[in-house]
Amino acid sequence: MIYTLYIIATLGVTIFYTVITQLYIYSQEKHRRLRNRYLHLVSAAVLADSDSSAIAITATTRSERLALIDALYSIASHCYNHNHSITALIARENNLEKHLFRELRFATKYRRGLLWLQLSTISPSPHHTLHLRQELHNSDPHIRSCSLIALLCTSPEESIKTLLELDF
Repeated sequence: MIYTLYIIATLGVTIFYTVITQLYIYSQEKHRRLRNRYLHLVSAAVLADSDSSAIAITATTRSERLALIDALYSIASHCYNHNHSITALIARENNLEKHLFRELRFATKYRRGLLWLQLSTISPSPHHTLHLRQELHNSDPHIRSCSLIALLCTSPEESIKTLLELDF
């Protein structure tokens, strides 16, 4: 009798973890498909140098915004001398900066560092520097290094001053 209950409980746990794993794989596939779609749309807008095609790129749900942020980050970090005004226009039209700040509030340490990098690459703004300077004194080395890179992206004119003020 006890062995039967043990086998049923083990089978239940196995089925539960199998379902959770399949749902995770499905969400990752969905994110990859959305990211690839946005990569094609943003690449076409950057290559055409057209504001009208950039405005047509919209993301309404959280998963679409995260995929668009990933696509913009990939293009901005891997392309040299691309038109930053188009990526900034896409970010502004889709309210991505506000979305990234909302995501930052509840993010884990690793995710927080990545979000700071994405924010500084997509829409570098001087008003991010105060938050980034606070993150330079974080106890986690990953967040410190990501915030340093993000700070150097947002205010390159103060890079020497920033590097001189570092404690690590």
